Parts: sequence; structure tokens; C-alpha cells
Amino acid sequence: MAPYYEPGTYLAEIIGQGFNEAKTGTMQFCLRIVPKLLFASDGEEHLVLQEYERTIFRPITDKTVSWVLEELTALGWQGTKWGELDPQTEGHHSFVGQNTKVLCQHEEYESSIRERWQLFSETREMPVVAPDKLRRLDDAFGRAVKDFRKGNPVPVAPPAPTPTPEAAERDAAAAENKDDDIPF
Repeated sequence: MAPYYEPGTYLAEIIGQGFNEAKTGTMQFCLRIVPKLLFASDGEEHLVLQEYERTIFRPITDKTVSWVLEELTALGWQGTKWGELDPQTEGHHSFVGQNTKVLCQHEEYESSIRERWQLFSETREMPVVAPDKLRRLDDAFGRAVKDFRKGNPVPVAPPAPTPTPEAAERDAAAAENKDDDIPF
């Protein structure tokens, strides 16, 4: 099935939540949403004409748990146990009825293009790069920035020289002889 929603940021209503286990065995928290409004790149807001349910899957692993917790906290959850989000638990924290920004992206999956939905986060911090690494970047490419700003062409690295046929044969022979150094 081709994607219905175009890529972009939407305002969506949360209509359901719960946990499931992915095919890989990874537990994931899921939010059922209905996109209502598209925030266009020109600053305009467009009502969604046909509203279809979509699901946001948030796998919970060692690498993702902090992001998932940040997103759930941004939605208003202040709990201390995952079970507090399970609709099967009496008195659970419910996101149902809440409106939130979501992001739709298109990606290839099993030879077709599909929508991939996630919570939109304006607060997620960008990775921090150490100042010494930025100085090294300036040392390596600072001249290119200055030339570019002055309207000068940025020099491009010359292509690697093509080896002569004799050099290619010598390299191939050297690669074959490397096995002779192995003591077994």
C-alpha cells in the first residue's frame, strides 16, 4: 500500500496506547494516533481531509530507553514503572485524548515505500562535539569556508592517480604472496 500522508510534521490525537512484542522479541510501547493537521513548510496549517489511524512504535532497548523515557515525560508521564502505562492496569496513565506533534517520514521496507511515524521532539538535544574537534575541523577545512564566503571556488581534492599496468601487476603479485608469510 502506498503512503497516504505526505512526509512532515502533524498535530495528531492519541486514541490508544499499549505494549507489544516486536518480531525480534523486543518490547515496544505503542501509541495509536489520528493525524488532524499538517504543519506545512511554508508556515501554513492544513486540515487533514481523510483521517486514518496510524501507530507509533517505540522499541525499548539499552540504546533507546532514555529517548523513550524523554518522549513519554514530554507527553506528561511522571511514573516510575512501565506497567503504569499499560491500559490493562487499573488507574494507568492515559495519553488517550491528548493532542501532540508527530513526524511522518517515508522509508523503504520490504521493497515498498511506507510511512514511519514518531513523536516530534523540539527538546531533544543535538550531540555535543568537543571544542578540540571543532578546532581540528577548522584547521582542516577553515580555509574552504573562508574561500566559499568570499565567492571563491572551494578546491576539490584531485582524483587518486590511476596505477600503471606494471604497478597493478606488482600490487596483485604482492597480495598473492602475503599467504606465504603465514606459518601454517
